[in-house]
Amino acid sequence: MRAPAPRFASNDGVIDAARAALGPWLLDARDHAGEVALVVDRVNVGGAESGQQSNFQAKGASDDDNTWNMDGIAITDMGAVGSSPTYYDFDMFQEMQVTTGGADPANPTPGVQLNFVLRSGTNRWRGSTRYYFENNDLQSDN
Repeated sequence: MRAPAPRFASNDGVIDAARAALGPWLLDARDHAGEVALVVDRVNVGGAESGQQSNFQAKGASDDDNTWNMDGIAITDMGAVGSSPTYYDFDMFQEMQVTTGGADPANPTPGVQLNFVLRSGTNRWRGSTRYYFENNDLQSDN
């Protein structure tokens, strides 16, 4: 018995995998007519931009006005105002909240406000692991 081939392959899980891999550097991801479109904040060829932090600006505020919070507690780097104090394992967050206007008046600055909500604990054992591999055979010449 023959069945017709699907019009396009399924993209189930592709956007979720991209969000997990790119974290906050993935600005938008959409699946339209079987094609996944990703919008990132920078082109990261070969990891050359991996150590660079993103700068956010909204509604006329400077990037120095940004605040970074974890569970509502300010963690903004005072040595580089408006920047994150560290790099994160994004699997530890339950959600990421980004506010560009209409924020809590208790916030001291008018810029972009990022709040990372940590995952809460459970009574069940669980875990995850990742493995990163790279060698010269995986590199190419442009």
